[in-house]
Amino acid sequence: MSLDGYYEGPNGEFDWPYIGAEYFEFANQSNAYIDTLLFGRAGYAHMAAFWPDATGPDPEIVAFMNSVEKIVVSATLESAEWNKHAPRPR
Repeated sequence: MSLDGYYEGPNGEFDWPYIGAEYFEFANQSNAYIDTLLFGRAGYAHMAAFWPDATGPDPEIVAFMNSVEKIVVSATLESAEWNKHAPRPR
């Protein structure tokens, strides 16, 4: 796993661990204190491909991921447009 949280399996697959109700409760409580997410290029690309159209078991996390400010550290990414100006629900 890299500093930005990106990981892949032995065959390049990008899989998510099992996430249940306890995780959603923890994440929603933690998100109240987070105002910016920091990504590397690869992690950002995976997240930006998933979250804009996500429908999941926890709409609060979907709303948070699509509205929180994001910073991408990359020497090759030319733009980072994922919800660049979306207001964050309070």
